Amino acid sequence: MSDEGHLSDATPASPPASQPVPFPPERPEGGSYLRAGRMLLAVLAVWVLLVATHRGEFWPMSIYPMFSGAGKPWVRSLVRDVTDVPNRPGLWDVGARVDDLPGKPYPLARPGRPPQNDLSGFLKLTETWDDQAQGALAGLFATAEPERRLLVYRVDGRKNEQGDVIIAFRPLALIHGGRLTPRPGDGP
Repeated sequence: MSDEGHLSDATPASPPASQPVPFPPERPEGGSYLRAGRMLLAVLAVWVLLVATHRGEFWPMSIYPMFSGAGKPWVRSLVRDVTDVPNRPGLWDVGARVDDLPGKPYPLARPGRPPQNDLSGFLKLTETWDDQAQGALAGLFATAEPERRLLVYRVDGRKNEQGDVIIAFRPLALIHGGRLTPRPGDGP
C-alpha cells in the first residue's frame, strides 16, 4: 500500500500551540496587584462610611440646597391668603416674623397651584418687574381659586456677622381674580 493518498501528508503542519494565559495573572515584582486591591478596599470603606450610610446625602455632593448652600443668602416664596383681611396700608409692610404677617398660609402643594420651587426660583431670578414679569407671576396662579386674595411674598434670608439668621418677608404682589396688583410705590 502506498502512502500517496494519506491524509496526514496532504494537510500542512499545524502551528505550535500557544502558551495559555495563566489565571489569575502572575504578580509582577513588588506586588502591585496586592497594593491596588488594598487601595480599592480602602476607597470602598471610606465610601461606605461617608456616603452609603447617609442615603446619598453626603454634603459636598448633595443635590439639596440646604446642605450644599449652607451659609449663603437664600430666597424663598411665601403666599398668604388675605381674603378676610381689609385692604389697608399695613398690608404691604415688610415683616421679620411669619407670625406677624396678615392672613393665613396658602399651601401651594395642591393641584392647580404653582409648585413651591418654581415660584421661589422665579422670584429669585427676576430682577426687573416689568409688565412681562408681572404677567408671568399672575400666570402661575391662573388656575388657583379666583375668589381668593393672595399676597405673594419674597422671603430673603441671610446670616449676619454674629451668625444669626436674618429673614425679611417682602410682599410683592396681590393676586385676585386673575389680576395682579403690584406692591404700591416700587412695584414687586
